[in-house]
Amino acid sequence: MKTRAEDRTPDTGQDAAAPLTAREAAAWLGVNERTIRRAIACGALPATKEAGVYRIAPAALVCYRERHRETTRRPAPTRPRPLPTDADRGAGPVRAAPVTALRPPAPPTPLTSLVGREREVAAVVTLLRRDDVRLVTLTGPGGVGKTRLALAVAAAVSDAFADGVAFVALATIRDPGLVVPAIARVLAVREAVEAPVLERVMDALRDRVLLLVLDNVEQVLAAAPLVVELLAACPRVKALATSRALLRVSGETPFPVPSLALPEDPGDRPCPPSVEQVCRSDAVRLFADRVRSVRPGFVLTEETAPAAAEICARLDGLPLAIELAAARVGVLSPGAIVGRLQHRLPLLTGGARDAPARQRTMRDAIAWSFDLLAPEERVLFRRLAVFAGGFTLERVAAVGRVPGNPTSDALEGLTTLVEGSLVRRVERTGGEPRFAMLETVREFGLEQLAASGEEESVRGTHARHFLALAERSEPDIYRGCDLIRLLGALEDEHADLRAALEHLEATGAAEAFLRLAGALAPFWLFHSHRGEGRGWLERALAIGSSARVSASTRAKALGGAATLAFTQGDYGRAAALAEENLALQRELGERQGIATALNLLGAVTRAQGACDQAAPLLEEAVALFEEIGDPGWIASARGNLGILAYWRGDPGHGAALLEGAVYLYRQAGDRYPYGAAVALSDLALVTCDRGDHARAATLFAESLARWREVGTREGLIDWLARAAVLAEARGQPERAIRLFGAAEALREAIGYAFECPERSRHQRALAAARATIGEGAYAAAMAAGGALSPDEAVAEASRLVADLLGSGAPPPPAHGLTPRQATVLRLVAAGRSDREIADALFVSRRTASKHVAAILAKLGVPTRAAAATQAVRLGLV
Repeated sequence: MKTRAEDRTPDTGQDAAAPLTAREAAAWLGVNERTIRRAIACGALPATKEAGVYRIAPAALVCYRERHRETTRRPAPTRPRPLPTDADRGAGPVRAAPVTALRPPAPPTPLTSLVGREREVAAVVTLLRRDDVRLVTLTGPGGVGKTRLALAVAAAVSDAFADGVAFVALATIRDPGLVVPAIARVLAVREAVEAPVLERVMDALRDRVLLLVLDNVEQVLAAAPLVVELLAACPRVKALATSRALLRVSGETPFPVPSLALPEDPGDRPCPPSVEQVCRSDAVRLFADRVRSVRPGFVLTEETAPAAAEICARLDGLPLAIELAAARVGVLSPGAIVGRLQHRLPLLTGGARDAPARQRTMRDAIAWSFDLLAPEERVLFRRLAVFAGGFTLERVAAVGRVPGNPTSDALEGLTTLVEGSLVRRVERTGGEPRFAMLETVREFGLEQLAASGEEESVRGTHARHFLALAERSEPDIYRGCDLIRLLGALEDEHADLRAALEHLEATGAAEAFLRLAGALAPFWLFHSHRGEGRGWLERALAIGSSARVSASTRAKALGGAATLAFTQGDYGRAAALAEENLALQRELGERQGIATALNLLGAVTRAQGACDQAAPLLEEAVALFEEIGDPGWIASARGNLGILAYWRGDPGHGAALLEGAVYLYRQAGDRYPYGAAVALSDLALVTCDRGDHARAATLFAESLARWREVGTREGLIDWLARAAVLAEARGQPERAIRLFGAAEALREAIGYAFECPERSRHQRALAAARATIGEGAYAAAMAAGGALSPDEAVAEASRLVADLLGSGAPPPPAHGLTPRQATVLRLVAAGRSDREIADALFVSRRTASKHVAAILAKLGVPTRAAAATQAVRLGLV
C-alpha cells in the first residue's frame, strides 16, 4: 500500500531514515510547500536534489523545526518559568530586565521629493484609519516605490498614533528568526534570558498606540505569523508592510502599488499631445524632476516632451527605472535614450551610491526577487518571458511547462510569480484573466532564458502554439462565427503572433511562416492592421517562392496579400497577386477557392474603374457560390455586383442586388457583421443618390452600428465620406466639407485608399459644396474636419443621420406595402421579371410571383406597368 506523505515523517519511525520530498516535509510541518522551498533557497534548510526533486534528511528537518520553535515558542501561561534565586546563582539578587518601550526613532527622511502618489497615499491612510484594518501590505515589483509610499503614508498618518511610527528595515535580513529581534532593536527593547524576545516586544507594545512599518518582508515571509501574533497581543498597534509578495496571513489587507500614470495615449488623433498634456503624467513629472538633479534648469519642450513620454511608457511607469534613465540625461538627450531602450537593462544602471545595492541597477532590483524563487519557479519565469504581449493560464500550461516535469502545476507556479510581483494580472472587464510582465522584468527573464540554453526550444513551442491558434480561428472568421470574440482574442495575442512570425522567418521555416501569415490575413483585414499584414505576407511569399511549400498554403497567402494591397490602393500589385491566386486555385480545382479568387479579382478590377472587365468575374463568382450554397459568400459577391451596377450607371439594378445582399446578411443574424456593414453602407450610398435621404439615413445608422461592432477603421472612413455625400445632398455644404476633411485626414494617417469610382463620387460632392460656400470657408471647414478625432468625426456625421431620422423621415407609407413588398415594387418598376426578382432576393420564382400579385392587389392596379407608374407617384423609385 502506498505510504501517504503525512504518514512518512521523522517522528513516526516508519521509513524514518529515508529522505523526504519538499511536499512530504511541508505536510509534516503543516506549512505550504513554498515555505520549504524558500527555506532551502535561502540556506536555512539543507537539502540535496536528485532527478529534479529535493531530498531532505529527517535529521535536518527536525533541526529546522527546533530552530524555528526557539524563535517563536512562548512559555505556556499556566506553567511560568521560575526566575533564578540567589542560591541558584550563588551571587546577589537577580532581577528581570525591565521592559521599557522608548519612543522609536523617526523613520528615515528621503532626500528627494515624492512625485505623484497623492491618490495612493490618501487611499492607504484611509485604510489605516479604519478600526477593522490592522495590517496593510504594500505589494508590487522591485522599483515601483513601495518604501517611498510607506514613508509618505507614515508621515501622513502619524498624528493618529500617539506612540509614533517604528520603521523596521528588513532588507539585510534573510533568517525569519531575526525579524522579531530587529523589531525589538528599533523599539529599544532589550533581550533577556528570562523571556523570549517576542514576549518582551508584546509586553512593551501591549498598551501602545503605534504604527509598525516593516520594510522589505518578501525574503522573510516565514516570520509573517509572528507579526500576526504580535498584533493580536497588542490591540492598538497596526502594521504597514512592504513586500514583493503577499504575507498570506489572516487579517492582511493587500494594497498593490501601481506604476506611475503615463501620458494619455493620443490614439488616432492627428495632432500630438501638447507639452502641458504630457506634463500631467506623474511618470513624466518624475522624469523631469530627476533630470533637473543632473541638468539644473531642464524643462520639457515641444521637442523633448514626446521623448520623455516615450521613455516613461517604454519603462512601464516604473519609478526606479525612470530615475535611472533620467540620470543618463547628463550625457544623452531624451531622444538618444529612447533609441537605446530596445535593450533597457544595460542602460538602467548607475543608481545613487547610498542606495541599497538592489536599487542601484534595474537588473539587481529584479534579481532580488528572482533569487527568492525555487528552482522550478525560476524555470517557469524564464519560459514565460517569451510571451511578448501577456498570456492566459492556458498559454502558461502550453508553453511554460517545466521540462522534465509533466506534472508541474501551471496555476501553482503562476500564483507564486504573481504573488512575488514578477508577473502582474492585467485588469480587464470580462473574458479569461490575462497576465503580463513589466518590460524590464521580461528583459531580465529573456536574459535568463538565453543563458539557460533552452531559448530555441521555447521559442519553437511558442510559435507552434500560436500557429495552431491562428489556423483554428481563420475558418470561423470567414464564416462569421462569433466574429467579434475571435477578432478580440487575436488582438489580445497580436504581439505574440508577431513574435511567432519573427521566429519562423528567422529560422527559415518557410511553410509554417507562410501558413501563419495566410491564416492571419482576415484578422489583419478586419482589425485594420493592413499595412503590417501586407508586409508579413509579402516576405512570407518571397521566402516561399524559393522553398518547397504546398500550393494550397501559397494560394491562401496570395489571396490575403492581394486583398490587403487592394485596400491600400496598390491595384497593380493587387491584380498580379489576385491573378496568380486564381490560376493556382483553378489548378487545385477546389470550387470555394476558385469562387473566392474570382470575387477578389473582380473587386480589384472594379476598383481600378474597369467595370466592364469586372462584371464577368463577379458573375462567375456568384454562380459558383450559389452552387456551393454559402450565404455569406453569396451576399458578398451579390454586393460586389450591386455596387458595380451602380458605378456602371444602373442604380436601380444596383439597389436591387444590394437589397438582396442585405436581406441575406439580416437573415444570418449576428453572423457576418463585416460583410453586413459593407453592404448596408453601399446600399445607403445608392439610396442617397436615388433621392431617398430618410431611408439612406436609416441604412447609414445600421451600417455604423456594424462598423463599430467590428472595429474596422477603414470601414468607418468609408462611412464618413459617404455621410459627407449625404450632407451635401441635404444642402449642408459646410458639414459635408468637414466630414470629407476628417475622412481624408484619417485615410492618410493609416494609408487607406478609396476605389477610383468612389473617389470620383466624393470629388463631385466636394466640388459642389466648395462652389456653394466659397474658397475661404472651404479651407476653414477642411482644416476643422482634419483636426477631428475619429470619435468626433463619427459624432458629427451621426448628428446628421439623427436629424434625418428624427425630423426628416416621412410618415408611414399610405400604400400599405410591407418593406419587402416595397423592395419588390422597386424591382418591378426597374423592369425585372419574376425570375430576376427571385434571383435578386434569393427566393423562389413562385414566392416572387406571389409578392407581385399582392402588390397589384394592394395598389388596386391591373398590370405591372400600372404598378410601376404608381411606384413613381409614391416616391418609391
